[in-house]
Amino acid sequence: EQNPLKVELQAKKAILHLLLLGSLVGGAFAQSREESNARCWDLYEKAQYQQGLELVQGSLEANPTEDLVAAESHHVMGELLFGLARYDDAIKAYTRALEIRRAKLPGDDPLIAQTLVDLGLPHKKLGDFKKARQFYDEALALAEKNFPKHATTARIHNNLGALLDMEGFVRSAEKHYQKALDLKRELGEGPVSLAATLSNLGEVSRRQERLDKATEYFSQALKLREKSLGPEHPDTLISRQNLAVIQMSLGQWDTAKASLEQCLEGTKKAVGLEHPKTATLLASLSVLHSRRYDELKEKSDLEQSTVYREEELRIRRKVQPKSPLTSDSILELALLRQKQGQQNEAVALMSTALHNRAGQSQSNLLARLSYLMADSCLSEGELDDALKHARNSLTLYSHTTGFKSISALNAVILYGRIQIARQDKEKSWSATSNFLRYYEENVAEVFSFASESQRLGYVNNVPVYKLVSLYGNAPLMARTVLRHKGLVLDSLLEDMDLARMDPESATVALRLQEIGEELVRLEMAGEKSARLTALRQEFGELQGKLARPFAQRTRRALQVEPWEVQKKIPQGARLVEYVLIDNSEYGAVILSRDDIRWVPLGPVTPIHSALADARRSLKRFDRGLESDLKRLYQLVWAPLVPALGESRRVIVSPDGRLNFVSFATLLTPEGKFLIEDF
Repeated sequence: EQNPLKVELQAKKAILHLLLLGSLVGGAFAQSREESNARCWDLYEKAQYQQGLELVQGSLEANPTEDLVAAESHHVMGELLFGLARYDDAIKAYTRALEIRRAKLPGDDPLIAQTLVDLGLPHKKLGDFKKARQFYDEALALAEKNFPKHATTARIHNNLGALLDMEGFVRSAEKHYQKALDLKRELGEGPVSLAATLSNLGEVSRRQERLDKATEYFSQALKLREKSLGPEHPDTLISRQNLAVIQMSLGQWDTAKASLEQCLEGTKKAVGLEHPKTATLLASLSVLHSRRYDELKEKSDLEQSTVYREEELRIRRKVQPKSPLTSDSILELALLRQKQGQQNEAVALMSTALHNRAGQSQSNLLARLSYLMADSCLSEGELDDALKHARNSLTLYSHTTGFKSISALNAVILYGRIQIARQDKEKSWSATSNFLRYYEENVAEVFSFASESQRLGYVNNVPVYKLVSLYGNAPLMARTVLRHKGLVLDSLLEDMDLARMDPESATVALRLQEIGEELVRLEMAGEKSARLTALRQEFGELQGKLARPFAQRTRRALQVEPWEVQKKIPQGARLVEYVLIDNSEYGAVILSRDDIRWVPLGPVTPIHSALADARRSLKRFDRGLESDLKRLYQLVWAPLVPALGESRRVIVSPDGRLNFVSFATLLTPEGKFLIEDF
């Protein structure tokens, strides 16, 4: 963030440069202390921290007078040391600046508040949140009483927001960020200062899954930083990194990876390898490979994620050993070990992370640790301990992000699974119904601005059927499947239908159709060009724009009730709605005019294996085809027969890889095609 002290020096710099009379002393220009400070602020803004530090140290050694100019020298030295991640040394420099200013200035001077704010920053980086909060509270009280409309006051709100954000109080942090932004705009603050707060607002929006707002804030920050700092400045690279994280959330793996790798190289060049900003980029690349592994199950992604995470942790242990970010890095490494089946090492790392955060605010970390401990206890059958940890996780999420985040929704699912295992029907029902309510509220909000890829990215990260299928209530499962299966496609069609009723939206819809047709043509031709990338981006932006005029409505798919579908089913017929649950198992909802059944079908592996064998046999038309079709029948159809009763007319709606099954040609144990019986 731009320091108000630097702003106040801009006018002074013009005069100081006139004082450059060119008198050479020992091969260098003799400089006044004021000019030296101004030069140091310039170097700080350009991220040339070491050069600036050497200059200010030389100035202080040559001029030991302890006056207000010296206080400014100590202050800028603190900023430069902070930029070099030398936080303990930065505290010493800021403290000396504060001591001199308190001795020389009135107690209500903005410079005192400014120094208090900056003194809180390294304490926050070192994980001493209590000490940082003391400095911020003292500065805020001073500012609100004496200069409420001042650049320093805006900076206090911004930094207090950052502290609350790190403690996990996202909504409180957002309020302070917004106050900072409003005040900065009112005061006409410069682009660097505005970009810092816009970036912070983007981050809290991202963590609340408001990806459109996050993208908007990050894009504004990037434009301001590129124009004022240049494309290779570390802060500009942070803005590019933030946008890459959004792309990652949308499953745009290759684009995000290329952007993050470019940012990593630029950051290493600007600040070196062993720096917190470099560690942050390594962490982002680790997350990218981990998420891609979750989706594609490529072992190389899990290995690469671990390499990045281990390097990030090595750097943080060296330059930020007491920082909460170091504990978070240990926790993320524990999760990777868990994915690799190294359970004992994972638990040991989790314990280390928790120990490192002793005495610090731990809301986010504890929420995640509690979730992991609850999941582990559930898998081992320790239901009482699992319930205790799950409740703790829910309490922490309710006080921080609320239930808008994907992590919080998954915590609700886990709590429900535990209550089902405990056979507590009342609390199982409460957890299941609460989850569906939270999820449908979130979906309605996300879909009111999101593109197709953003909508898919959101729904793919929440296993909506998991808890409901375990609860086992057939009507509730039917309602969930009918509302959420194909929800993204239906929402896009709904947007198009509604757009035709509005002239302005109709123009957007027409442009969407034109771009869609061109995208199909280019992709079928195998073209890979900047034109294709630009069209995809425009297509996503227009999809979000098309949804915004209808943001307050309830999605039609989320209003569907099973009875509405049942009355449309022909007399004597059955509707079979297959559903893929959390990419791990299949089930089927069977509806007739007067009945609803839920039939679990079991894990995906044997079903997918049988389907693959049948397709291979069909391609070769070998003797194994008959047995393969019979095996597939036993897996995906035989369990339904009791629920189908005497009905011989069936409407089949597949899901997942079952879309590749030719149900009519499945073979019964008697060797008859299924179409012969239905």
